[in-house]
Amino acid sequence: MKEKLKALSVRQPYAEAIIDGRKKIEYRSHETHVREVIYIYASLTREDEYLGGGIYQTTDHLPIGVIIGTVEVYDCRVRKKNKGQFEWLLRNPRRFAKPIKPNLDEHPQPIWFYPFGKPEEVKPPKISGSKKVILSATWVQYHNCDNRGVFPGGVDIEAIANPERIDLSKRKNREMDYIYTTKKNALRTAGEQVVLIAGIGSPKKFYAWCLLKVKNVEFDEDDGEYLLSGKFTYPSHPILLNKIPGFSDLKHFCGNFGIGLQNISKHDFAVVLRKLIA
Repeated sequence: MKEKLKALSVRQPYAEAIIDGRKKIEYRSHETHVREVIYIYASLTREDEYLGGGIYQTTDHLPIGVIIGTVEVYDCRVRKKNKGQFEWLLRNPRRFAKPIKPNLDEHPQPIWFYPFGKPEEVKPPKISGSKKVILSATWVQYHNCDNRGVFPGGVDIEAIANPERIDLSKRKNREMDYIYTTKKNALRTAGEQVVLIAGIGSPKKFYAWCLLKVKNVEFDEDDGEYLLSGKFTYPSHPILLNKIPGFSDLKHFCGNFGIGLQNISKHDFAVVLRKLIA
């Protein structure tokens, strides 16, 4: 009987490198709280393997679309060379004598999936399915740059002295696929707008960073976070909010942004934020 473990989808040749013990660190854009043995699923996409000296080797001989073995995730840490990434530490790889096809009813997800079903004690992830859309609703999510070490999108705070100089028209400065939050009220944001505000320094300076028109809300039960995705809109540069009339009152209304994801639709400054970014 196949064990009901989580599976991580990894491209070839990296999946092979994990299972044969050469790859002991998996780099990801978000941290994980998983500390257990997982399956390694060789995804349907692959790339040539770099051998050094400008030489590449095809990976057509490596299996894809199958579970090729297991490995233990035993820790996670911020990557020193790039504070916008995380290192998932791996050990004790074990190769299967024969690769196993996952359950066709289970589809590989961006983060985790269960190829042979979930353990009975694990509840299914919650996904917003509300059809009630309030287009005028505006929410605020706060990003503490000092605590995270990076600006939204992964730009190192030590690399840029003045956030207003960050060119948000360049994709590399705003590599964002999701807005993350631990707040359950995220399930009510589908079809609505979330403004991301970033704070940095002492005294704290606050910047309007982007506006997300939420299309999907997923719950990652492993990391205990809700992932909001959809259409992002960016100003040309981060907008300093401190001196804009009405912002201090909004900050007080939001408990100095210590409350987390919050609906600010009833506050007058919600309209100001939308106009600043749009």
